[in-house]
This record gives sequence, structure tokens and C-alpha cells, in this order.
Amino acid sequence: MGKRRRLSSPSVTRISVERLDDRIAPAMLTATINPAVNNAGAVAELVGFINQANTNNQPDTISLFPFGTYTFAAAADATDGANALPSFVADGIGKNTVTLLGNMAKFVRGAPEMRYLRISGATGGANAVEVSIESLGFFGGYSKGASGAAQDGGAILVNGGATLNLKYCAFDGNKADDQGGAINFNAQSGRIEASIFGTTFVNNLAADGGAIRNTFDGFYRFDECLFGGNSASTGAGAVASFVASFEFNDACST
Repeated sequence: MGKRRRLSSPSVTRISVERLDDRIAPAMLTATINPAVNNAGAVAELVGFINQANTNNQPDTISLFPFGTYTFAAAADATDGANALPSFVADGIGKNTVTLLGNMAKFVRGAPEMRYLRISGATGGANAVEVSIESLGFFGGYSKGASGAAQDGGAILVNGGATLNLKYCAFDGNKADDQGGAINFNAQSGRIEASIFGTTFVNNLAADGGAIRNTFDGFYRFDECLFGGNSASTGAGAVASFVASFEFNDACST
């Protein structure tokens, strides 16, 4: 009799499934209306994009019409004074991350006094709202109000629990009746962080902090920025701060 051959069992490959981290692809919102041809339509398109970003529960990238000049003739939001555009706020998941690609566009103001942007996080929260802006100019914003925050942040007002990142932007000729001719950071309701790179602040005016004013907790980093011709009637002409950490790297003032 021949020897019996032992059959070997085929090798078994076991496949395991691992749960991936939750990742939501950013929504891409691209402007198609040229403000030089239809300014009212271009502004309405941008207002719609910001309203969508505030409610769609996902990161968003808003791309402006390249080299467009957006002229604002009426405020879209009256919170903390007149704002040309809707405020950036936390959406339904308690967080909002928005990238605004300026594409060398610029914001200019029509007849009414108003700032351009208001960014507001959650009270006591950290980084509830993060807005990153690149290659956008802010010209001639004006915060003029009866009192309080309505008088702050000629171009941008940032409230607590928020982060602002700026890259290659320009702030020229903005004005606030009280604090922060270009930007006012009001961290009374929560910590604020800012990273500002390659950005120019010229000819901005306020009572205190001709270009930038900060109040309370926060960290602010400036790299390769230019400050020139900013002025304040009673306080610091360029940057004024109360209880915060500032870091300047290759930032110059003329």
C-alpha cells in the first residue's frame, strides 16, 4: 500500500476593518459673478455663501471673483454695529472653519458707515470659529456707532472663542471711533488666536490701536507684516494690547 498523503489546509487570510476618523470634505463655493459687471449680484452671491457656510455643518472654502472690487452699499448684519456681510458664527456642530480666498479682490465701502466682517466664536469656547483669509484687500471700512462694540474694528471685529488667520492681505484707510482702526480683537468672552503673515496695515485710524487693538486673553503672531501711517487719538498708533501675548517676527513699522 502506498503512503497516505496528508492534505494541508489552505491558508486563510483574515481581513479586518478599521474605523477611519470622521473626515468631511470642504464645500467649495466659487464666485461666478463679476462685481465690475453686476456689483449687487456679486455681493448677494457672497452673502449667500457666508450664510451657507454658517449652516452646512462642514468646512468651507469661499473663492471670490479674481481681482474683483466688491462695493458694499448696505449692511447685511447689525450685530455689534453695522457689518457689510453676515457674521461668521459656529454652525450646528458647534464649530465653523472657513477659508476665504480673495484672489486679489478688494472690499470697499459705499455711503453707510460699516465694517466688513464680524467673527464670533462661542462664549467661553476655544477656537469655535476659525476664519482664514488670503489675498484680500480691506479699504475704507468705518465702525461708527453710539457705544461699545459698534465703535470697534473698522474692517474686522473678532469676538472671543475665535481664530483669525491672514495671509497677504491689505488694510488701508479703515477707521474705528474707538478701538482697532483695522481689526479689533475682543476676547472678553473667550480666548482669541491670530496668525498674520505678509499683511500690510497703512493709514488706519482709531482712538486706541490705530491698526490693531486687543482686549484680554489671546495669542497673536505677526510675520513679515508692514505697519505704516496708522494713528490713534489717545492710545497706540499701530498696535495696542491689554493682557495678551504678541509675537513679531520680521514685522516692521514706518
